[in-house]
Amino acid sequence: MGVDSTIKLITSKGLVSQTEELMQFSNISSSELKILESEWVFWDDIVTCSFISMLYQLFENKIGAMFDSIFKCGLTHPSSVVRIYCLLAISNTSDKTLIKTICGILDSDLDQNVSGVAAEVLSNFCEMALNDKLTKKDNSLIRSKLKTLVKSCRFDNQNRLKALKAVSVFNDSEMNHYINVFYSSTDTSAKQASILSMGRTANPKWLVYVRESLFDSSTQIRIEAINAFSELCDVEMAEELTELIDDPELSVQLATIFALKKIGGRQSVMLLIKSLKSPEPEVVSASIDSLRFISHEDNFELDLFNDNNELGKKKISSEKKDIFLNDDWSSLTIKSSEEQNELDPFIDVSEVDDFWDRNN
Repeated sequence: MGVDSTIKLITSKGLVSQTEELMQFSNISSSELKILESEWVFWDDIVTCSFISMLYQLFENKIGAMFDSIFKCGLTHPSSVVRIYCLLAISNTSDKTLIKTICGILDSDLDQNVSGVAAEVLSNFCEMALNDKLTKKDNSLIRSKLKTLVKSCRFDNQNRLKALKAVSVFNDSEMNHYINVFYSSTDTSAKQASILSMGRTANPKWLVYVRESLFDSSTQIRIEAINAFSELCDVEMAEELTELIDDPELSVQLATIFALKKIGGRQSVMLLIKSLKSPEPEVVSASIDSLRFISHEDNFELDLFNDNNELGKKKISSEKKDIFLNDDWSSLTIKSSEEQNELDPFIDVSEVDDFWDRNN
């Protein structure tokens, strides 16, 4: 079946098939792509959005042709819904030629929701700018447009917050006022966005606010504060998350484990060992993963699957002596394959209590 026939089939059905018909586009030729570009803009919005979503799946998984030309074309589509779908399709782009186009959307698009999504797309370029991958001109343009959106009364708070989260990586003092304003809001989503922005600044001045949010009554706020804390703290501060390892909410426990993974250091390791006693399989699994990660980052290899089926410690760098634990990791064993349950690997936590006590 040719591309022409496939297009007719799609439009006649009123939706995009997720299997055979869609895969016809995976090996589309340049000439066929041009036909498609001239046809799809006239389709019904629902069909078009479905089509964009399906193409994005091929694009994201790098199956066959690249459809970025279609996504770019859709940024000026008459339908705001289609424009949003196309912005989402390029959300992870590193194509610098799109910066002016996306900034233009922030300036002139009449639909606030489109502008909000455009601000989120610019977040990726903000990271590039921070890593000196953009020209000074593009860097300045992005910062200026996002800051204008944050300050603008023309936009609702939801879209202003999207811009604030994006531009916060620059740690711009002009944005401090807005971070404070939204932090003081009674709206949970606004406070969440403010705390996220604090973390993205990487400025420890915000730790005082993040600390007080670690024990907020809102689960969402606690999780956001934990994430921000891991961005702002020193390794010696990891112990401040001790109580959150045993938080009543599983999602908070997991957020704490991922934060400890990012923070690293001895205190994080000790807390992760403590979490191995958890009755929650997800917590134990995440803790094991985090211990592995930290051991690699600190130039230590935790041999979870050695010949003796023990959890041991191997020193890789002589310069790292005594940076880890004084006790012998081999006191923690892993159950044999016959004894394992659905969690793989499963540490026998019956010996963790003694190990924890010896290191405290």
